[in-house]
Amino acid sequence: MFFQPARKRRNHFRRAQVSRYQNRPYQNPYFSQIRPQSIFPFVIAGLSLGILIAFMSFVFTTPSLRLETIQIEGVKTAGEEQVRTSVEQYLSSARWLFFHPSHRFFFQEEVLRKKLESQFSFERLDIRLEPPTVLIIISEKIPVALWMTGTHSYFTDAKGIVIREISEEEQKNVLEPPIPYGPVKEGETFPPLTSPFWIFEEKSGKDVGIGTSIMSKEDMDDVRFFLEHVSALTIHVRRFDLDRRIGTWMKAVTENGYDILFDPSQDVQNQVTHLETVLREQISDPSVLQYIDVRFDDHVYYK
Repeated sequence: MFFQPARKRRNHFRRAQVSRYQNRPYQNPYFSQIRPQSIFPFVIAGLSLGILIAFMSFVFTTPSLRLETIQIEGVKTAGEEQVRTSVEQYLSSARWLFFHPSHRFFFQEEVLRKKLESQFSFERLDIRLEPPTVLIIISEKIPVALWMTGTHSYFTDAKGIVIREISEEEQKNVLEPPIPYGPVKEGETFPPLTSPFWIFEEKSGKDVGIGTSIMSKEDMDDVRFFLEHVSALTIHVRRFDLDRRIGTWMKAVTENGYDILFDPSQDVQNQVTHLETVLREQISDPSVLQYIDVRFDDHVYYK
């Protein structure tokens, strides 16, 4: 009666600590629990990689995107094999180490165009892709002259533009045309063979570039005029020797046994008139001539 048991007081602090412990806001780093990770991202990444590999394999192996054949149209004198070789070299060249322009995605028309135009001078060049074919359509410049300088020889057009470099075999066929005649009777001779090209030999040996001008169009026209009129005088020109280091004049080496010195940058008609006059009025036997010099307006020299 006199001794009542003491009331048990609530310990709010202890309850708060117990609650925090049960909620486990802190963990011992030495006893951290390893939570299992989801494999879903790895599955997505694997599927994406597989799809990408399959797509790339399809793109790089499908025949519809491969460029395997070359078709060339319009070539007459440029040399189809030379053009084909240049295209093949471009298609087989490496790009980004592993890839080649023979695949549609890595083909660059401008690169191939620059490569061809560095070797040939065309009137027009069209490049079309029709997989698996690369179609090259060419409109050629017509060569009228052979330009020899140093160890190189080139075809040029009527405007004096260098078209392309030619091989030694092509040069030989120009300088020594094949005999088109068959057997002849005893005592008969072959008519003289003349090259269809004007032949220039530049003595300075200075090299030229494809597409550059070795002579102005006006000078080329004057050379044509000179050739036409001396041919009417039964004078056959074998070649023209010149040296641009010392002037614009040329030496026409003829089959008749003498040379004619003239200057296409001057009045060629006047020079041809002087040549005709000298041969008609002053030289009775042209076979003894060494040269005739008609470069000057008021004098004609010969020996």
